Amino acid sequence: MRLSDLIREGGQSLDPKEEKAVPPERADAAPVPPVPPVDKPGTQPEEELRVPPVQRDVPGAVYDSAPKAIYEAARQLEIPIPHNAQLTVREARKALSDVFAKALDPAAKMDGLSATVRNIAGDFSVILALDSNFARMIQHHTSAEDRIISHSINSAVIAINLARDIDKAEYSPHDIGTAALLHDIGVAALGLDLDKAEKPKFAEHVAKGIEILDQMQVPEAVRAVVAQHHERIDGSGYPDALEGGQVLVSSQILALAESFERIMFHSLSDKEEGEGAENYVQTALAESRKKLDPDILRAFIGLRGFYPDGTMVELTNRSVCLVIGQNEGFPLRPVVQVVVDGAGNHPDEAKVIDLRTTKTLSVMGTVSQNGGPA
Repeated sequence: MRLSDLIREGGQSLDPKEEKAVPPERADAAPVPPVPPVDKPGTQPEEELRVPPVQRDVPGAVYDSAPKAIYEAARQLEIPIPHNAQLTVREARKALSDVFAKALDPAAKMDGLSATVRNIAGDFSVILALDSNFARMIQHHTSAEDRIISHSINSAVIAINLARDIDKAEYSPHDIGTAALLHDIGVAALGLDLDKAEKPKFAEHVAKGIEILDQMQVPEAVRAVVAQHHERIDGSGYPDALEGGQVLVSSQILALAESFERIMFHSLSDKEEGEGAENYVQTALAESRKKLDPDILRAFIGLRGFYPDGTMVELTNRSVCLVIGQNEGFPLRPVVQVVVDGAGNHPDEAKVIDLRTTKTLSVMGTVSQNGGPA
């Protein structure tokens, strides 16, 4: 048993809401119920992501606001507790790399691979339930090395976080996260470049991936989500050009998550040192408009923030500012630091404006890397 399993079993004591029903033919895995809201530790730069250990009687527990009863039960049952975000991502990367290597080896046994991937998704679900800011740290883990593994892990974190706010998803965030971890295993099997492959050849990765997932004996929910993650409600997707309600909401969640991750990766890796970050949230939304369920797009805006950290924006007083923080539930009103004020002067001292509380100012638009409107 793992901590995510314990939370599932004890969910009624943690959350008075009833769990979402899972269709009988897809009831192979019970959903992970949400944990009540807790105080969220702030995230820090990559080198400082480790949360300081909390002095308490549960070894390994680092989230001071975590439900104490769950950790006490975990201690008594000798269930490992995810240590912190940084370590969890590092361990997940290694575990998923091992899964991919074995799944792509014709001579390797696949026993337990599906369970390993579900455990990774379970750990992510636990940390996101304790600290939703975990999803924001993935931009520190976008690396060209082991690109498919990095893409899969980042997509899973985004998808799980997004799925927690989409009530009409057919499957649980845990199932969707597991599917996200495996959605591009066909790309690896075909030896394709994730970011540069030609579309006719790249389209083959869905069928190849399903073939491998069948060998791994993954749950039907995971298989179904992966099978449709490139379908779009306007019929422009593949492999079956499904339309409208034929496309699973769960697959659309994965589609937006993995598309956003790919856009973010290119934005961060292509920019020159010192340049502002592209508003990759807006880019992802522009690409997905009319292709994905509007409710998913609205939920995504609320989670990620319309102006991600690092974006240069212009305010209504003509000052140019750097976005340095987000206000949960107020995606259009981030926290900014003034770079150039309305008179064209650089402030002598750092000036930070929280647009949620400063009602007289708002964002007019983003500023492109060459200094003009984006």
